Amino acid sequence: MIKAYLLSAALFCTVFGAAIQKQQRVVVNDQYEFEWAIENDVITVSVTAATTGYAGFGIGPSGNMVNADLAVFGVLDGSGYLDDYYSEKNGAPSLDTELGGTSDWVLVEATEDETRTITTFSRKLVTSDAAFDQPILPGPTSVIWSLGTSDSLEYHGQSAGAVEVVFIEA
Repeated sequence: MIKAYLLSAALFCTVFGAAIQKQQRVVVNDQYEFEWAIENDVITVSVTAATTGYAGFGIGPSGNMVNADLAVFGVLDGSGYLDDYYSEKNGAPSLDTELGGTSDWVLVEATEDETRTITTFSRKLVTSDAAFDQPILPGPTSVIWSLGTSDSLEYHGQSAGAVEVVFIEA
């Protein structure tokens, strides 16, 4: 796994009775960065990716695509899209819904300019789709990422990697 640069410390506070933990930003490299906020039982993630094709964000137990819960997203013809995938192995993932699961990642917003895509999405920390979603629990979590050169889900080549983050302090 490569190391991510944490640009600010986690902030813990209570706002209107809702427990919030926020990590400002993780810069993976010059092509991919993300930030998140957790409110009650929902995580909201915002990814900035240096692509006008698809980007991927995933949670896996081992820092690769094996048993990973993936959000694949982008902007196509001016409209944002996001699909919820599960990957049993390194290789092409399957839509959760094609496997009998549910689509739990929810698109909040997606924009694109000439060089990058910015997408915000959310889901529950622990979903009811235990077969195809990885729970987000206290302690270290492997986050995998990818960039595609088009909006067709195709092999990302070397434009992928993994980082370990702590979404929730143990």
